[in-house]
Amino acid sequence: MPSRRCPGGNLQYFFRMKAPKNPDTVAINIREIRRLFHGEAISFQSLILSPPLSRRIAQVCLPAVAILEWMAPFLRSHLMATIKINKVP
Repeated sequence: MPSRRCPGGNLQYFFRMKAPKNPDTVAINIREIRRLFHGEAISFQSLILSPPLSRRIAQVCLPAVAILEWMAPFLRSHLMATIKINKVP
């Protein structure tokens, strides 16, 4: 995922899980992000219930998608990272 390093920081959006039907996606975990941005202050937030799962559940009961997303964070498929850049290389 391309990003530009500049003083201040940036916002990154990552896949936590590989998409089964899309071979072009690559899953990345928090440990790997910390390795890539070694020494920078990073905060993480998991987002979005896995889209294939949420589509199926929404057909039956739309409020259940929001409830499941809130109650089962391990089913969230995306990760947002706020990275505070301390120095420019």
